[in-house]
Amino acid sequence: MSCEISVLNCPKTGMQQCFIGNDEDVRKKIDSLEREFDELINTLGYDNYFVNTQVMFDSLNIIHDIAEKGNLFCECGNNDIELLLLSDKIYLRCKRCPANKIIYASSNEHLKNNLQTKQILLMDDGQPLDAKTTKPLAKKRDGK
Repeated sequence: MSCEISVLNCPKTGMQQCFIGNDEDVRKKIDSLEREFDELINTLGYDNYFVNTQVMFDSLNIIHDIAEKGNLFCECGNNDIELLLLSDKIYLRCKRCPANKIIYASSNEHLKNNLQTKQILLMDDGQPLDAKTTKPLAKKRDGK
């Protein structure tokens, strides 16, 4: 049996966006691409920090898109949000008040949930992340 897969590419970037074919063959192709992506990330120095590198980066892109549309903000009205990357989640916190939000990013189920998110509101739930026991990979503080 042939494992022929049709690939649809973005006309602007050429990026592969859709795979059509036998379910098992498509899953193997996606697994292969994810391994290639992980190897590239490892080459760039991320080593195996993230539980699922692809889901983490896709989730970061989703958050970025939400912020670009002006839909990432705090209940206090501030939109200057700090982002910390952890191995399995993204921690967002307001730079003006204690409000925060955790975006889980370690499984395809998390990615599915993140893809459905249209806006992110940080709220003070009284449970800040314990920064002493959690070492972030990176902080992003430019408000975007």
